Amino acid sequence: MKKISTLVTGFIICTLFSATAIAQGPLTCYHFNIFDTTTLINSGNYLELKDGTKVTGGEIKSKGRWVSIDDKKYEGTEVLRYLDHGRYYIRFNSGYIKCLVYGDLISIYWEDNAPRDYPRYGKGKVCDHYVQLGNTGDLERIDDFKELISYVKTCSKAVEMLDKNYKELNKAIRSNRSHLNDAIKVYNNGCH
Repeated sequence: MKKISTLVTGFIICTLFSATAIAQGPLTCYHFNIFDTTTLINSGNYLELKDGTKVTGGEIKSKGRWVSIDDKKYEGTEVLRYLDHGRYYIRFNSGYIKCLVYGDLISIYWEDNAPRDYPRYGKGKVCDHYVQLGNTGDLERIDDFKELISYVKTCSKAVEMLDKNYKELNKAIRSNRSHLNDAIKVYNNGCH
């Protein structure tokens, strides 16, 4: 009787774990650290063309090499960035990547369509994170949050928020989901 009870309990636990994994859906990509990807940056919708013109409107669609706003199409190479429902996207390679933190000094972007082997996580899709200096600087890939320290080194408060070991950082992120975003915002706001 005890053996049957143990088997039933094991079956129930396995079923619960399987149901939880299915309910969470597929993992889109591995993060080397955790930025808050849900925080909106701004409001409104517009396209910013490479010549500096802003085209405001409603619905934005980005498909293939075209970006449209209210059904007016622009060649993707003409559009520097766009704001869609509170989130910036910037032209990168042949598509657009999402902005996580936007600022005049530093912006953080991420790309979640980079499937490859990654030594720390194994096979799968890895989210590539990029730093942009200013609003028009080149995107520089970063592989670890510790690399952010070199970008914010003139702001002791931001450095203090980032200069932690992984255990301390995970604890800070668990208590504040936007911890890494906030460190970059502190820097962008003149170290306040």
